[in-house]
Amino acid sequence: EVDRWAELQHWLTVLDKFNPDKALDPKLIVDIEKHFKYFWKEDRLDYISAEDQILSKVPKSTRQNFIVKQLFSDVLYEFRAFFNLNCYSSSEYWYSMIFGLLPRKFDKGEVIYSEGSEVEELYLVRVGVVSVGFKVMGEVNFGKDLGPQSTFGDYYIVKGKRSEFIFECKTEVEALGITKDHFLKVLGQYPKKADLVKAASINRYIELRKDVLEKKNILLKKFNKVYDQSLIYSEDYGKLEDINTYAASEKKEIESDQMIKNMLDQLNENITEFENTLDDLIIENEEDFALFSSKVDGAKSNQLLNRQLIVIHSFFILI
Repeated sequence: EVDRWAELQHWLTVLDKFNPDKALDPKLIVDIEKHFKYFWKEDRLDYISAEDQILSKVPKSTRQNFIVKQLFSDVLYEFRAFFNLNCYSSSEYWYSMIFGLLPRKFDKGEVIYSEGSEVEELYLVRVGVVSVGFKVMGEVNFGKDLGPQSTFGDYYIVKGKRSEFIFECKTEVEALGITKDHFLKVLGQYPKKADLVKAASINRYIELRKDVLEKKNILLKKFNKVYDQSLIYSEDYGKLEDINTYAASEKKEIESDQMIKNMLDQLNENITEFENTLDDLIIENEEDFALFSSKVDGAKSNQLLNRQLIVIHSFFILI
């Protein structure tokens, strides 16, 4: 770490020499130093990469078990919905996605996404709270808080959209980030699993959007009583959001015949894989196994899987 710190200082010095007439902003230097200090401390893959020569010589199952079970079992459990843990997803998929995890730390009050900003990373919140908000008449208001074990940004990436809301740190936040490029690359490697991930992202975002826009609509209605209606409904101040129409439109996509077929195929593959690769599951002891078994037996009550089964059931009624 001492060598890396010295290397960072040398790098900053070299950058400073490129523009001798204007010194680097001291705050920028502090931010860069804080970033790397935290990153180096929390990066579990510091000396390991997916192309690591030593790791590549280890049998595939051992390699995956080492990364998944030993290094990231807590992360997979915390974010089991994001990693499709309850859909019997394989350790191979987890392994690929894990190599994109990047430690991130944000200060209280720091804005992660602004309205209309490009989304280059998605985030898994481990510590702290991120508030999701919007502007009404120039004032920022918040409609929902996302605490530990929350995920955000994945919807914007899979849909290729800019951020609809403001995501601001209510407290200091520690998270794991995954770049858009890595996320889409892994989904491209597992196209059937990609449909499960996309469906889960859309469902989570529908709920988030509903909560936030309900608060926004309350404010718009309140202003409507004070100001002339034409002002409130002008382009400058926006109009009441149609929450249900948006949700229905999004659900049409995840209820399409092709996506239903892909999800059904993937669920069948996952169940078969689950039955044949119990050793790949994150089971620490008999108590955990009993707990996991009960979850498997009651999988239909799982919220995400239940939604998918309802969609699949509806599909078969239609045909």
